[in-house]
Amino acid sequence: MPTVRLPAPFLRYACGRSLMCCKYPVRAPCDEDEEARITKVLASSEAGRAYIPILQAGFESALGARAFKQKDEHCVHLVSASAAPGASKAASEGLRQDGEASTVGLRQDGGASTEDPGGCSLHFLGGLDALGTACRNYPRWITRLPPEPNSEVLLEAVFYLTCPTAARMLVADPSPFRFVEVPLETWPYSSMREATPAALALATPFRAGWWSVLADRRHDTERLCAVLDAMYTDPLAPPSGDPMITSSPNEGLLQGIRSSDVYFLHDVLERIPERGRSYASLHWELKVDLEHQVTRRELLDALDIAPELLAAFIDHMVPIAGLHDSRPVPQWLRMAVRRTIAVARLADALLARVPFGIDTLFGDLFTAAMHPDPMTPPTGASSSATLDKGVG
Repeated sequence: MPTVRLPAPFLRYACGRSLMCCKYPVRAPCDEDEEARITKVLASSEAGRAYIPILQAGFESALGARAFKQKDEHCVHLVSASAAPGASKAASEGLRQDGEASTVGLRQDGGASTEDPGGCSLHFLGGLDALGTACRNYPRWITRLPPEPNSEVLLEAVFYLTCPTAARMLVADPSPFRFVEVPLETWPYSSMREATPAALALATPFRAGWWSVLADRRHDTERLCAVLDAMYTDPLAPPSGDPMITSSPNEGLLQGIRSSDVYFLHDVLERIPERGRSYASLHWELKVDLEHQVTRRELLDALDIAPELLAAFIDHMVPIAGLHDSRPVPQWLRMAVRRTIAVARLADALLARVPFGIDTLFGDLFTAAMHPDPMTPPTGASSSATLDKGVG
């Protein structure tokens, strides 16, 4: 029976309506066929028909070169900053400003009745059928795999932790990485990428190697630090022995740590629902505390806050490389190491300063750490500081 494999902590995932997926810098690419399909779904109801001019204005505005890698891409929820020239007044008012983009569909203030709790207008008016594939899949990144001997797995899904619900689920289950399988016939989501046999052949050994060393050393701060150093130094060569022996003494890792990673994550924390103001109030304190060059002792102290959670985070970054993201594998894995360390440093600095516990803090940090860095866009991607849902 054909199956889909996904990480075990997310087997019971259900949307928690945080709406981080509908806010800048996340965007939802949608082609012309999906635009026509969404319009057809909306046309089936009076309320949906009234919304079509707003949707069309959003698609037209999204054709601006600033917002997209390719001219044939559209964006359902996030589009460029102004309504299309000549759009109706109703359509223009339907475009809500959100950062550097405008939002088509998002109702941040909710509606007039309990049946309209706020969120995505497209979803409210037409259900899942009114969403583009990227929105329907989110936070899943789904790739079709080439056939493998003795395997019935056809699709692989990984979860993007920009979704706070997914991030909290990982915090709740930081056990060593493992895939679980579900029947393909029960899986309502479609793939947006197709892995080549060569990509799968490259990914299989480095995945197994890194998962093995992380599983064995997730409670030992010294060894976790050595694993991170080994991954940063040679991402495609997981150590076969004890990384404390085979790795250099963290010099490469210390050189790779960037204050910009920490500052960027904190900027994203300020947009987290409910707790963003708490993080924003600490902006300048953290800047003073974290701008110096990190010593090995400081790095170990930061990792010691929650080594198992940090190991779980990088565990779930590993399978994205090569199969679900278009960047070269070494670039992705080195970025994963830097982000893991940024999470550790911010946790160390924030834990005694915020009015909530470690699980909530790490959930927010994981969400922030998966957002794209506008200073280092993916290879071959636009320099626009946006993240495409469901595509690498």
